[in-house]
Amino acid sequence: MTPQKHVEEGPAIEGWEQADKFLGEVLTLEAQVQKIDGEKDEIVKLVKDLYVNGDGDDALLRIRLALKLDGKGVDVTAAGSKEKATRAALLAKGLQAFAEARKKELGDKKSKALNNGVLGFRLGTGTLETIKKMTWAKVLLTLQAAKSWKKRFVRVKEEVDKDALIAAIRNKALKAEEAQKIGVYLDKSDVFFYEVKKDATVAPDAV
Repeated sequence: MTPQKHVEEGPAIEGWEQADKFLGEVLTLEAQVQKIDGEKDEIVKLVKDLYVNGDGDDALLRIRLALKLDGKGVDVTAAGSKEKATRAALLAKGLQAFAEARKKELGDKKSKALNNGVLGFRLGTGTLETIKKMTWAKVLLTLQAAKSWKKRFVRVKEEVDKDALIAAIRNKALKAEEAQKIGVYLDKSDVFFYEVKKDATVAPDAV
């Protein structure tokens, strides 16, 4: 029996003040990851210019590369970037769970502005689901039976082209009753989002 993979949950958040604090931490972490990635890109470019495009004897490039590799306290390793990105993703999970539990407090706007950004929900692009007692195999047979639908919504490898169906339903090229005949409907539900203020103050030593 294959062991189940443990999925780490986000931290429990007790109130909006703590949520704002965690949102600020996400801002800091994302800025750090962006800086690390930028540093790594510069190092790769310098190495390429020095050893691939050059003969390795360019003194100026060697000095610039040495200064970059010195790092000045910036961890440019993949582990350093991954650790921060993982922490940011974990905090986002906690923020989502908190927002889910406080949906009623968000009001009609479905979002709440905080000092460090915004938490809330907005309408997603939609995921295609089968109606009751229908399977994707049955949907495929239904589409194959109608030439016009088969050409539009069945891929060459004989599977349902969900993207085409979603697009057709969204732009009303396929009516709701037609979708029902096929055996599908477009499930539109709110998806969690967070936005951090790009002009929010980040501690100098945090990045």
